[in-house]
Amino acid sequence: MTTTSKKQDPFFILGNPRSGTSLLRLMLNSHPEIVVPPECGFLLWLSDKYAYQSSYDEHTYSNFVDDLFKTKKIETWGIQKEKLLGKIKAAQPKDYTSMTSIVYSHYAMEKEKKPRLYGDKNNYYINEIDKIEKLFPQAKLIYIVRDGRDVAASYLKIKNSQISSQYKPTLPQSIENIASDWSKSTFKAQRMQKQPNTCVILYEHLVRDPERTLSTVCTHLNADYSDSMLQFYNNNDEPVDFLQWKAKTKHPVDTSSLGSYKKELSQKQILSFEQHAHDALKAFNYL
Repeated sequence: MTTTSKKQDPFFILGNPRSGTSLLRLMLNSHPEIVVPPECGFLLWLSDKYAYQSSYDEHTYSNFVDDLFKTKKIETWGIQKEKLLGKIKAAQPKDYTSMTSIVYSHYAMEKEKKPRLYGDKNNYYINEIDKIEKLFPQAKLIYIVRDGRDVAASYLKIKNSQISSQYKPTLPQSIENIASDWSKSTFKAQRMQKQPNTCVILYEHLVRDPERTLSTVCTHLNADYSDSMLQFYNNNDEPVDFLQWKAKTKHPVDTSSLGSYKKELSQKQILSFEQHAHDALKAFNYL
């Protein structure tokens, strides 16, 4: 991946919130040949305006960068507007994929990386898969699934936490709504897992056997496995505000959160979740 106009589709990390998507992002971002910046979402937010233009010129580039720096969370990337615009103008990209890839390569260069692959992680992408595949037909997808009961426990913990960040996630708050939300996204993973462009992994496998699970992901991406991914906590680039609910990413991977729902949810809540999400839990052998 370089700051040229050569077209290259990104890969996407998909998953329900609180399912390990940030952990997986940090792990892959610690690979010497891969960059996955903190979540932002501009890639799809700006696509309606810029992806289907008949021509791309300096006016397009300037407008795109102006709009980019108005998007939520781009400020957490720490990139400079004028430097980015200069690189886009120098490369003269002729399509949306090439133009947006320069944003990622610029981020990587600011972090002193020269990656071969770039990815994007955002939980709302779960509901935009058709759009992703239309925009980026060669894109590879990585879907991570976590036991929905642990997801529910994590949702409720955030609900009851004192988080001052403007970026605090907005999540379903009742067990029934959490179960419905989790089931929908989990069934999407089940439907997608037979597609050649998709790799589905379990959070439980990632934390119990990170080497094997990350090797599977790297094979899917046509990348060599690197032990540096296990040192993600030393390369943690999560914005400080995000760490209010992602503090575990500052430490080595561990299994302490597996089955946390047994202590954090009441028996009534567990039974309710299992009733509402029974089929999805069964689909991934959680029941």
